[in-house]
Amino acid sequence: MATSILKPRKMLEVKAIAFIMLALAISAILILVTVLEIQITAYGTLDTATKTIYVTATTVMATILTRMITGQIIELYLCRFDDQYVPLVLVGQPTTSPAATALISRWRAILGVGSVFNALRYRNLGTTMTQILAGLVTACITAGLTPVTVTREVSHIIDMPSGDATIFARPYLPSEMPDPLAAVNHSVWQMSNGSLFYSWSGRGGSPAHEAIQLAGGINIVDPAVYAYADEGVAVRSSAIGVPYSLYAANLPTEPNLSGLLREYEWNIREISACLPVMVRNPYKCRKGGHMDWTNNDRVFRISSDDNSCIKTRSVSGINDVEMLMWWCTHDSIGQATVLIGSNFNYHAWVAVAVNDDDIPPYSVPPRYTYSVQCDVDARNVFEYRRVSLKLRNSGRGTSSPGFSRILVVEDPNTPCSPKHNYPAASDTLLATTATATHYLLSENSGSSGWFETINRLTTRSGGYGLSAAYSKRSPPWAFADSSNALEDILGLTSALVSSRIIKNSTAVQADGVATVEFTRVGSGSKAALLFAGPPFLSAVALVVLLARVKRRGPGYESTNPGEMVDLGMVVGMGVSPTGEAVKGGRL
Repeated sequence: MATSILKPRKMLEVKAIAFIMLALAISAILILVTVLEIQITAYGTLDTATKTIYVTATTVMATILTRMITGQIIELYLCRFDDQYVPLVLVGQPTTSPAATALISRWRAILGVGSVFNALRYRNLGTTMTQILAGLVTACITAGLTPVTVTREVSHIIDMPSGDATIFARPYLPSEMPDPLAAVNHSVWQMSNGSLFYSWSGRGGSPAHEAIQLAGGINIVDPAVYAYADEGVAVRSSAIGVPYSLYAANLPTEPNLSGLLREYEWNIREISACLPVMVRNPYKCRKGGHMDWTNNDRVFRISSDDNSCIKTRSVSGINDVEMLMWWCTHDSIGQATVLIGSNFNYHAWVAVAVNDDDIPPYSVPPRYTYSVQCDVDARNVFEYRRVSLKLRNSGRGTSSPGFSRILVVEDPNTPCSPKHNYPAASDTLLATTATATHYLLSENSGSSGWFETINRLTTRSGGYGLSAAYSKRSPPWAFADSSNALEDILGLTSALVSSRIIKNSTAVQADGVATVEFTRVGSGSKAALLFAGPPFLSAVALVVLLARVKRRGPGYESTNPGEMVDLGMVVGMGVSPTGEAVKGGRL
């Protein structure tokens, strides 16, 4: 039996203070891992095995710590119970009295051995909620310290054309022209200083040589989803004409996309930079120009409306089925005229190309012709925009192009300002753009002149598998300002060709940003600060309970079964620990 009615609780105070510090430390750690960026990996995600071990270890540790804090809260609650219940019994208060019954109900709630109804009673609700709050510490630690894949931005330099002259687009003195002027006058602009700016699109290796191949990526099914595919990238209408150095994986020079992806082991989510974009279509095509025969019907001729651009072809007579296509430069660098026309049944497909509602019938008189004139002006179509190459497209949804990589301008109406001083469009870019369709307009020129690639792109069947009347394409177009299929695909071809200038041009470095995936501790979001709440409130609860517990207990502890038995025996014999008679009956 106890010989003193009051029992010191020094170790209880020490333990309580220790667990208060522990709960506050947990709260502080959860705040720190949210505010500070603690990296688990420099880049990339944790493999499944490592992540499983990490989460398991964190959960085990959190469970142990929570059990220790919760246990201390329960112990303090029981000490508070002892302070109230033991003196009540020692003075002879029956256990069936209202006061004793209320305390017993609280004791059951503290130990969690009562019913749910008992735990949720008004007088026990504080005890229940405090323990539930402390129990949440496990979830808070596990969630607050969980490995989360997030992103950070790293600098990435992107080469874009400087605008300096290249071998394929540059000024020449008339005496230094590499080709006879009479033969290439259609690709030359007269400059104010007397020089000739020559777009040498016919030379081997020029960007224009890739036009027919590149045009195969133009989307004729639904340009609203993506305008064209290039290098495995779906280019949306907002990013037409972006230098392909941004998304080309195999450029021979550094820096390039492949080098960046290798450096971060393909953990790049997005790359963005301020680069030139073709925001308007440089081509405007309509039914126009005129065609006729000269030299006793031995020469077939097409002319522009003002007769400034003329192309002729020798024929055997008016019954030859022929198509004529040509272009002529004029006025400022970047301006040109394109002519396309035909006789007999070819003429219907020219009408289809410009979406003419009145397609001529196949049976027409021998001298019947149909011609189209396109006015080209590339001077004001390029502007700087913030372009993003997204490397992790999910491919889901009806508006998704189904490509894993997408090139897009998120805010197409807002220009950006690059750190360098190079203009969005140079004379080299303008000249290349205006003459980019050289090989589309020269296709099959050695035979009938049939515009095979243009026909494939301007008909919804991808060729002449259907009749002309059922082959017209309809909007939407890739360019917002396009009015027919012909001008849309010619503009897209020019954009694709001009994006290749970097292959032959000197470069200027544009400052780009790559978004890299890595794994950190916690999410770093402001909402994650809420995880610090339960451990902090548990510390507050411990402080309050410690303050309400007496420094010296009444001699018996309900946490010690032996002492509770002693208490029952003392009271049952009617003698208190001080030797005084006990007024109550047996427990």
